Amino acid sequence: MSTRQNSYSSWVGERGEMDVWCEQVDAALPPFERTLPRDPGEASFLRSIGTPEELIGPEQPEITDDEAMALAIEAQHASRPGHS
Repeated sequence: MSTRQNSYSSWVGERGEMDVWCEQVDAALPPFERTLPRDPGEASFLRSIGTPEELIGPEQPEITDDEAMALAIEAQHASRPGHS
């Protein structure tokens, strides 16, 4: 394994090239939109640290433990081959 020696000025130059590349990739992709529901507690925490709303997405309504178990069982059955 070889190690690479990199000067600060070289690193700054490469970083500038990566910024251009990142901008090109971002321009080519559609805007990110979170569609999966997020736990209300997690959503609240993300808001408290300044996360933009478009990255938080919709909040999942509060559900009981029984409802959560029923949803988990339903998802498990739906994920098995031959079931829809």
